Amino acid sequence: MIEGRDEPTAFLERASRFARERLGPSCVALLARPAAQTGAFERFREGATVEDATLAEVFEAAKADRVLMDEFLVFLLGDMMRAGHALLNPGLREYVDTVDLVDSVMGDLWGRLDDVTYRTRGQFIAFLLRKMRWKARTKLRDAGREKRRGGRRGMDVTDYPVADPSPSPPAAAGHRDELRRLALVLLDFDDDEREVVHLHLEGTRPRTIATRLALTPSRVTRTIDTLIRRMSRDH
Repeated sequence: MIEGRDEPTAFLERASRFARERLGPSCVALLARPAAQTGAFERFREGATVEDATLAEVFEAAKADRVLMDEFLVFLLGDMMRAGHALLNPGLREYVDTVDLVDSVMGDLWGRLDDVTYRTRGQFIAFLLRKMRWKARTKLRDAGREKRRGGRRGMDVTDYPVADPSPSPPAAAGHRDELRRLALVLLDFDDDEREVVHLHLEGTRPRTIATRLALTPSRVTRTIDTLIRRMSRDH
C-alpha cells in the first residue's frame, strides 16, 4: 500500500515513473491525461498493483492507438519470448521458431482487441501462452505428417512441460531492457535484415544464413555488425 502521503498523488508519481522507465513516451503522455489518471487510480483502489493498474489503463487506450500498443507489447516481449522458449523443447524448435510464434500471436492480438481484457500481468501472459501453445500444436501437426511418412511418431507440444516463465526480478528487468532495445533496432531493419537477426540469435552461422536467405555473405555480416553496434550504442 502507499502510505504516509496523499494517496492519489503518490500513486500517480509511481505510475508515471513506471511508464517513463519501463514503457515509453506515449504511455507517459497518456498518464498525463486526467481521465487516464482517474481510471488507473480506480483500478489501484480496487486492488490492482501500481504496475497492473497502469498497464490495464494503457491496454484499454491502446485498443485505438497502435503506438501505445507497440509500447505495451514491447514491455511484455521478454515474458513472451521466455514463455515461448519454455514451451518448445529443443527438439521442437526444429519445427517451430520462437520468434515467429511470438510475432504471430502479437499480430493476431491486434485483430481482436475488443475481446481481450487486461487484469494482471500474470493473467495476460497466461492468455498469450495459451495462444502460443495452440499455434505451436498446429505447426507441429503439420510437421508430424512429414515425420509419420518416415514411420516415426509426429512430435506434439503436449509431450513437454512448460516451465514457469517468471525469472527473478533483476534478471527479468535486464532481459526485458535488452529485448526492448532489440525491438527498437529492428524497426529500422528491412524484412531480410530482420530474418538475418532472427537466425543469428538462434545461433545459425553467417554463411548458413546467407545460403538459406539467398543473400551475400557480406550483407549478412554487415547486418550482424550493425545490430551489435546499435545494441551497444543504445545500451
